[in-house]
Amino acid sequence: MKKITISKRERRIIIVLMSINLFALFVNYFGMSPKFDLKDNYASNIGRDEAFILTDAGTTYLTGERNVYNVKLYNWKSTKAFWPFTEYYIEENKSVDNSQQYPNLENKKEYYSESRFRGIFADFDHTEFLVYTLLIFGIVIVRKLW
Repeated sequence: MKKITISKRERRIIIVLMSINLFALFVNYFGMSPKFDLKDNYASNIGRDEAFILTDAGTTYLTGERNVYNVKLYNWKSTKAFWPFTEYYIEENKSVDNSQQYPNLENKKEYYSESRFRGIFADFDHTEFLVYTLLIFGIVIVRKLW
């Protein structure tokens, strides 16, 4: 059987792609990402307008869905979409009934919207890691064997 040799260029490409793959899995598993609050109206603290750089997997609440068990998003939502075919931006309109808190108020319902940019590596989990690892090494090996 012929020995498979990998060139220096191919080795560098594998190292770069695997580094990106490992980094995406690492930030999603540990939920590490800078978050920016982007509120239009600073007087109202009801709506959440925020943007994550890498991932929103470390948060325990959702925009658009209920997180009933209050667990991290990586443990709860990570298997619902395959990266990169996922929803990166979520926006939802909601309302709050203020009749209990402010009985003299004319308009008892307050409408607001919540929006979130979920990050570059949103919904990246171990399944994607395995698939992309097999693709990275598989393409190089198939090219050598072909």
